[in-house]
Amino acid sequence: MGITIDYTFKAHPCDEEQARALVYKLRQRCLDLPFLEVGEIREFGEDEVDFRLLPRTSPDVWLFIQAARSFSPEPESASGYWIEPSKLIVFTTRPGAGAEPAFFGLGVYTDHVHEWDRSVDPPVFVKEIPTNFGDWSWSSFCKTQFASREECGGVRNFIRTHMTLIKVLDYAKELGILEKVNDGAEYWETRDLDKLVSEMSIINAAISAFSGKAGEKLVRDLLKDFEKDYPELGPIEEVREINKRRKRRKE
Repeated sequence: MGITIDYTFKAHPCDEEQARALVYKLRQRCLDLPFLEVGEIREFGEDEVDFRLLPRTSPDVWLFIQAARSFSPEPESASGYWIEPSKLIVFTTRPGAGAEPAFFGLGVYTDHVHEWDRSVDPPVFVKEIPTNFGDWSWSSFCKTQFASREECGGVRNFIRTHMTLIKVLDYAKELGILEKVNDGAEYWETRDLDKLVSEMSIINAAISAFSGKAGEKLVRDLLKDFEKDYPELGPIEEVREINKRRKRRKE
């Protein structure tokens, strides 16, 4: 739960040196922006990007999980493939206090997968399915919602964090490698700062509703203002704490 930015890179057909140069330019842009931390560029080869081989305490676990791309032959299919890169050029950043780390890079992923009929023994090869990942690509996400916590700097820190990531994606678009962005607050599409803060506030209020009486009051006050601003929606039901145990009725 919370505002997240998903992004996908896809470089035009290029060789390894060109891909490395693109990642280098992305990192230079990050160094020009107010990130908390920008890591060094790292490179991994065949069979080196497997989080299952790492101890749970390794700082690379989350990086390797995000580096593996999911692929489903059918858009609505519940089954799919977990594809790790055979080559990866990547760096890690901390965009802001409270936010998740953000990873930027390019990797080489297989251009096809094999579908097998496993209902028989031994399994029978059915067909080859293209992944359309391209020569060098990347897909990742970063949750910025919790950068809005008071102990992290509140609304000011959230706005700085979210907009810093957006500026990197703007630059990726300039480089010609940005394929897709999904911004949970729709700031990428609208560039509407009021909407960004509004979305953040609504989610924070909803999260607070799970935190007892103080949270309930916060949401109730918010909804009163909502009713005042949007009378056409009619009265909104009183906020109730979810999973709250009800008192037994006296026999």
